Amino acid sequence: LTVATLNIYPGGSINATGMGYANDQGPCRAIGSNIGGSYGGVGSSQNPINTFGSITQPTSLGCGGATNFGGGLVILNVTGTFTNDGSISVSGAQSRSQGSTGSGGSALINVIHCKGNGSILSEGGMINSPTSVSYGGGGGRIALYCTQSYNYTGDFKVKGGNNYALSYFTAGAGTIFLKTPSHTYGEIIIANANNSNSGYTYINSSILNLSIIDDLSIRNGTNLLIENISLTVNSTSLIILDNDTFIQNSTISYPRITSLNLSGNLILSNNYFFNNSMNVSIFSGGVLSNPSNSEIRNVTLNLINISASTMSIYSNGFINVTPAGFRTSKGLGISGSGSAMGGGSHGGLGGNRSATLLGQNIYDSLTFPLLLGSGGDGGSGAGAIYLNISGTLLVNGKIIATATDGASARGSGGSITIITDRLEGNNSILAQGGKSTSASIGGGGGGRIAIYYKNTSYTGQINVSGGDSTTNGWEGRIGTIFLCQESSGTKCNSFDNTSIVVSSRTNNINLYTNYTQNESLAINKTMNVSFSSTSVNWTDEISN
Repeated sequence: LTVATLNIYPGGSINATGMGYANDQGPCRAIGSNIGGSYGGVGSSQNPINTFGSITQPTSLGCGGATNFGGGLVILNVTGTFTNDGSISVSGAQSRSQGSTGSGGSALINVIHCKGNGSILSEGGMINSPTSVSYGGGGGRIALYCTQSYNYTGDFKVKGGNNYALSYFTAGAGTIFLKTPSHTYGEIIIANANNSNSGYTYINSSILNLSIIDDLSIRNGTNLLIENISLTVNSTSLIILDNDTFIQNSTISYPRITSLNLSGNLILSNNYFFNNSMNVSIFSGGVLSNPSNSEIRNVTLNLINISASTMSIYSNGFINVTPAGFRTSKGLGISGSGSAMGGGSHGGLGGNRSATLLGQNIYDSLTFPLLLGSGGDGGSGAGAIYLNISGTLLVNGKIIATATDGASARGSGGSITIITDRLEGNNSILAQGGKSTSASIGGGGGGRIAIYYKNTSYTGQINVSGGDSTTNGWEGRIGTIFLCQESSGTKCNSFDNTSIVVSSRTNNINLYTNYTQNESLAINKTMNVSFSSTSVNWTDEISN
């Protein structure tokens, strides 16, 4: 429809609900019973079908579900003013009996001036069947372009369909693309139905033809997966709320970000960039984590690598890379037992049935650890965390690189390296080996933690214990903790030149000091060293 002006008054509508592909029809049609159609969001089912189409120029009909039609297509070109105080709907058809529904369709709107407070809907078909196991269709796609004045205060809705009566099996949300006079490139909004365990929404190069956008917002129980695209987001903030999950699996950059606020789940793989002047807040329920790493024996693909001005991890907030190390029987510290009973090693030796087989390798830097924990013969190691915080790091939640517990031989703890001006908090920084709950099965070795700081009031625990075993002697051995406090103008530079070497088979610790050549003819060095059963403490004093 191309017109000079368009007014949709209260109670008026443009309605293409259920006017898309018929049941079991369309590019992402449902094939089989109890499967919702997909389009902008994945239709709910036990075997979901991927999404398709264009985020910026949506023109496809919604796909049919197993028993119901998808949403239709509305294209509006308004050369003057568009006023919407009513509704535009391209949603999937609703089912009032047993049967799965279709996806939302497409609304593509190009206007000069935009105003009103109505609604624009491309929702997956809903189900009202209190006794049936039926699945909703995925949300559709909406794109609105307004070139001169934008005063629209109405709703955009692209939630996935679900069962009204039972409130489960929610499909993935669709996409909303806005480009108004305040945008340079455009904004993507993805919002679902506020239910947990929803289907996914994807962003990749096949459905997004832009490499730069102004903002990317998710909310209301959205599960977003970004993959196979290089994307720059010019927003100054990233907010991930309760029930939301943001999974980064391709190159993404936030060069202007000043605040990262996390109450939901942020899963980072690699090739991500955040402005290092941002402030990070991980609130109760927030989790920053990694996906599992590759089975390649000695390559770290994914780790948490965050540089920021400040980071605050509040009570019940987490940085957690527990499942993100090398997989079972992979890594630099595999047991080598061949018995499916040995724990993985890292900073400490993995437990095994024989002292001669303990810890085929301990590895990684004592002073700047960045490698993954190794898998045991029956469980993965933990991942790696690097935090460079120029201001204060508050740890009232937990930083965890501990391997999982279980009945089979466990993996080793991972790596945590922290550089910060001030360390505060009262909770936990952990890189422990996994515990074995079966007899004669090895626990994982402890990981490695290194912390550099100038000031501290931290009263929490720092733990690299080996994983226990129910059989005495099969427990993993303790890992390593390196703490270095800068004071009186003296800096800790051991991460530039590793100054400590720990032998994998002896108890020897070699301390080195590296000097830069100057005009001095003589250097007087005093090293004060104290030992305990668990630590070595030393200070260097040098004069010319």
